Order: sequence, then structure tokens, then C-alpha cells
Amino acid sequence: MAHSKREKPVNRTPLNIKTGDDVVVLSGASKGKTGKVLSTNPRQAKVTVEGVNMVKDRQRNAGGDGRASTVGAMQEIQVPMAIHRSKVALIDPATQKATRVKMVTGKDGVRTRATTSGDAI
Repeated sequence: MAHSKREKPVNRTPLNIKTGDDVVVLSGASKGKTGKVLSTNPRQAKVTVEGVNMVKDRQRNAGGDGRASTVGAMQEIQVPMAIHRSKVALIDPATQKATRVKMVTGKDGVRTRATTSGDAI
């Protein structure tokens, strides 16, 4: 439902991965690494995982000791960048293996996340 030709259509596929979940990277340079999800971006279908897809960023020093040489100095820091959701899989808490997630509606009508083996997350 883009408003103009320049806007990309909105991704309507659910992420099924939430902030704080433990995930494993399935493909790319960080393949096999595990980490906790720091943030999600459902519109772009991307997740940020700690310790995965790290890039260098520059940060300006804040004040310092007041000397002119340290006030405007730049400092390099490592920051995780977002990766596409198709490159990560949730780790099943019971088996500690990568698993897919599905939504299950309980008898009381509440929807919960569950692994493909049927265990609730």
C-alpha cells in the first residue's frame, strides 16, 4: 500500500522473532554465531543481534579533560548492524537447536508462539 511510486510496499509478513530471543545465524559471514536479539524492524523485516554483523562506527569524545586535543577527537566503536530475518532462526529452549516458529491459538483464544515441535516459547 505505497502512497507514491517512490515508496516501497510495506512488508506484511510477521517476524515471529521478538526482542530478547536467542537466535542463531543461518547464512552469511557470521554463520553459526548465536546471540540475543537487541531490536527488530518489522517494516524492513530485519533484526539486530548482539555480536553479529559488527561494523566500525565513529563517535565523538564528550568533553574529556578540557584540552583542545581531546575535545573533538573521534573514537572508533563496534556496532551491530541489522540483518534480514530469513538469515536467523530462533533457538529452541528445550533442545538448544535452531527451530521455526508458528502461532498457536489456545482453547481460551489467546495466541502464543510455539516451536514446530509444538512446545510453547
